[in-house]
Amino acid sequence: MKISANIALTLDGRIAGIDPRQRLGSKLDLQRMKSLRADADAVLVGGRTFRDWPLPYGGGAPLINAVLTNAGVGAHIATPLQRWSDSRVRLIVLTSTKNVRDEKIACPELEVVSTPTPTVAWALSTLEGLVVDHVLCEGGGALLGELIALKRLNRLYVTICPKLLGEGALLFDGAVGDVSLQILNSEKQGDEIFVSYQCTYLPEE
Repeated sequence: MKISANIALTLDGRIAGIDPRQRLGSKLDLQRMKSLRADADAVLVGGRTFRDWPLPYGGGAPLINAVLTNAGVGAHIATPLQRWSDSRVRLIVLTSTKNVRDEKIACPELEVVSTPTPTVAWALSTLEGLVVDHVLCEGGGALLGELIALKRLNRLYVTICPKLLGEGALLFDGAVGDVSLQILNSEKQGDEIFVSYQCTYLPEE
């Protein structure tokens, strides 16, 4: 299974500001994001990212939206999925078994897959079982760091935004796995720079 990630990053390493719903990238970045989604079978995000943006992550083609969360997200979706208006997008919440009842009460139509202790590795295995060939991760930073630590991230797409926030969420808050990044392509459009990287990992000793 191919795993890619797409992020917008400020010059001071932020992936979100104080208001997490404030977009960092331009309309060109949004178009690029939709193009990457169109090439994927599933978009994977963490619970905090989804709670900030409880809307379909669509790209035009049928797509799974998978949310990996320990805390649950059902209460953040208008019942009966009124805001989930894109019939081409299938929302699946990957969460702890202890959350299933509350998720179903908050949103009875929600598709929930559970395990006692949800992990990134378990989420990827679950998506593989759904015959997903290409996963696109769209955050947050903790999820991306876990994918690198597992040596599962293959391709990283970064939009470098001409902004300095000073506050907000950093891409990484702590150490991540040992990964080498090779630039495959870089392109300047307007004041933004779009870079794609190939991820390679040192073999286990």
